[in-house]
Amino acid sequence: KITVLAVSEKYNLTAAVELTVANEAAAVKYARTNADVAVNNTLTANIVDAKGNKVALNGTAVKTDIQYIVLAQPENSKVAISTKSIADLNTKGEFKVSFTASAIGEYKLQTVVTYEQANGVVKYYTGIETITVGNTGFEDIVVYNLIALIGNNAVADTLT
Repeated sequence: KITVLAVSEKYNLTAAVELTVANEAAAVKYARTNADVAVNNTLTANIVDAKGNKVALNGTAVKTDIQYIVLAQPENSKVAISTKSIADLNTKGEFKVSFTASAIGEYKLQTVVTYEQANGVVKYYTGIETITVGNTGFEDIVVYNLIALIGNNAVADTLT
C-alpha cells in the first residue's frame, strides 16, 4: 500500500489517497456471497490477484466473455445468472452479475472470464464461490407493514 499526499500551498489544500499495488490478476472473487430468494440480485465480481487484491485490466481487454457454471444447487431449484454490466472491468477490475434463485440454500457457482488483449493475447480467470440464498430482510418488512396497517405496537411485540 502506498499513500499519496497532494498539497496546494496556494490554496492551502491537502488530500491523501491510499493505493494498493497488486500483483498480476489471478482469479475471480465475489464482493459478497449472499443473496435474497426469488428476487433479481446484483452481485459484484472482482478480478483479484493471489492475495485477494482487486486488479484492473487497465484498458487492455478488447473482447470479453463471461460464463457461469452452476456446480451445485438445492434440489428442484432454478437459478438464472447473467452479466449485468462490464463497464468497470477494465478500469476497476469488477463487473456486475444478475443472480436469481428460486429456493433458499447454497448455490456453488464457477465464473470464467475470458478476455483478449489488443496484442492478441487471450487470458482466462476463474473462481468458484458458494452463494448463500436466504430471505434476509423479509421478516422486518412484513412486521413493519403490519404495524403500519394496524397501528398497534402491542401487536408488533407479539409478532416479533
